[in-house]
Amino acid sequence: MNKQFILKLIAALSIILLAAGCNAKEADSNQAKDEKKEASAQKTEKKVKEDELSAEEIFEKANESFQEWPGISGRLQGVTNARLAEGKERLTLNEEMDAELKLKTDPFAMQMTGNTVTDGEKMSLSSYYKDKTLYYEPSPDEGWFAIDDEGPGSPFPGNLKENPADLINIYHEIIKELQKANISHEYLKKSEEDSQYVLSLNLDKKAIATVKDQIYKLVEYNLEGEVQDTETLFKNLEVKRLHITFNIGKKTAALKKMKAQINYSLVLDGTKITMESTQALNDLKKYTGDITVPDEVMKNAYEVTKQELEDATQLQ
Repeated sequence: MNKQFILKLIAALSIILLAAGCNAKEADSNQAKDEKKEASAQKTEKKVKEDELSAEEIFEKANESFQEWPGISGRLQGVTNARLAEGKERLTLNEEMDAELKLKTDPFAMQMTGNTVTDGEKMSLSSYYKDKTLYYEPSPDEGWFAIDDEGPGSPFPGNLKENPADLINIYHEIIKELQKANISHEYLKKSEEDSQYVLSLNLDKKAIATVKDQIYKLVEYNLEGEVQDTETLFKNLEVKRLHITFNIGKKTAALKKMKAQINYSLVLDGTKITMESTQALNDLKKYTGDITVPDEVMKNAYEVTKQELEDATQLQ
């Protein structure tokens, strides 16, 4: 099986607010006052519980806020450990990633700088996307490449979309589908941390079966047609754990960070893949600045087609 495709598949599957009160009336006697006070306290407690937003409502507010962002900035961090077996051949892949990301949605533009460590080998990770051209530096020794008309979603350096809010929408659909089945309370938990709400979505096999169509969308969102028959794909996929947390500001309803953990085994074209992955987008903020490609990068980049770059990468 094509190693680059397996790596892309692994990356694809690795993978996102308030209270109230009430009033009390005065009474003529002390006894009446005490009774009123107790009743008022009970009423206040009931009112707070009624008016406090549920985990589902908090996520809906965060999603609505996120849709209006013109861009995002944040820190991408991830750890992936995979084992591949094809016949007698065995392959172990261990990768860590740490990169700073800036992304605009209309028109699409992106800047990402950082590094990856694959099986102990550290490599820089630098790329820009602007004016329908992807500038990509596989390593400082190889220099910069310019891929014209590549478009968002290129596997170099990772799966990107014109609007990251699409991914948040899919997570929202998962939550709504669990609500329809009247089981969202079993899988979506709310806690508080500093000035943030922490929503934890922890799916088991029952929940995964309930939101199967939405999980297909997550796969298709990342694979971009590499696997046309996702139904067949999922027949051979066993998700052992899918745990996602969202940190959301209490006052702003703004998404602050996301973390996804997935463990699964998959048989695809005779290759068995066992994978554990943790991916996080930290320090998430609204980005309104511009994305600028340095002049020296544009001047020195070597122009290649997508196919030429894929062929060169597969030979490595």
